Amino acid sequence: MKIITTITFYLFTFLVLNAQITADFENFGLNVGEVLDQDMTGAGFATGSVSLPNNYNENYGSWSGWAISATTDTITPGFTNQFSSITGSGYDGSTAYGVAFEFGTNTIEIVSTINSSQAEVSGMYISNSTYTYYSMLEGDAFAKKFGGETGEDPDFLSVVFRGEVDGVATADSVEFFLADYRSDNSTEDYILKDWTWVDLSSLGFVDRVTFSMRSSDVGAYGINTPLYFCVDNIIVVEDPLSVEDLQTLDIDIAPNPTSNMLNINLASLDEAHVKVFSLLGVQLAESTFFGGSTSLNLSDLPYGHYIIQIQQGGAIGSTKIVKI
Repeated sequence: MKIITTITFYLFTFLVLNAQITADFENFGLNVGEVLDQDMTGAGFATGSVSLPNNYNENYGSWSGWAISATTDTITPGFTNQFSSITGSGYDGSTAYGVAFEFGTNTIEIVSTINSSQAEVSGMYISNSTYTYYSMLEGDAFAKKFGGETGEDPDFLSVVFRGEVDGVATADSVEFFLADYRSDNSTEDYILKDWTWVDLSSLGFVDRVTFSMRSSDVGAYGINTPLYFCVDNIIVVEDPLSVEDLQTLDIDIAPNPTSNMLNINLASLDEAHVKVFSLLGVQLAESTFFGGSTSLNLSDLPYGHYIIQIQQGGAIGSTKIVKI
């Protein structure tokens, strides 16, 4: 069945009104096994719409804040393996990812690509580092084994995210647990070993996101647990358009649902750009076409729901499709 969809401001506002940028760390060109732990620009590691500050001490060869990694060691415990994710790769098998080490001020700075003063960090994928994972699982010379000898100690490790606007913290915060042994039911205890999505959209539009870490294992000099975690696919939503800027776009799409090919027809013959997004806002495909029509091959996508966004001249619109 053919569906004619007129896109207005009220439909799919998230994609129509905003530009979504994914920081996936692949722009650093790392090969497997390589690491960047020293920012040579002084402006932080820039990827997508964010800059990740790095503090490197040349005297000691040490760092804090952020590093970029493509290491894959999921076996070796201890500090010498501080750059590896316990997943063995970036999200969805990608090569590179970010490594956070909390020491002092820890931030994710918004770097607009469209001259927007603020943006929304929709979220990111997070996993444990191999170093922190095995420290919690087995204990080490500095930190305890989570759960203790009986497995009943209510241990935890978490990251607390807050937004800031002009240096003032927002009211809301998001706490994400990298390990949690606080349940009365021991079968619910866990140490995170997979990439997991963390929704930060409740922080709103901000100019930076700060993070701090909490742990149940605290000694005379602070937290004993290694304060590392790994991130990938930080999705930032910028706000480039006002309602007055929008024009409606008539899109002729068929078939929907579709199992393979999706045919798109537009009234105008001008150049048009089409993008395919997951419902989490991750861009999966894009193309440019002329003549008012094109066909998209969706055979490589798994079954599910997707967003098609089309821009032609000053008009932009989006609609949902179903792959069956």
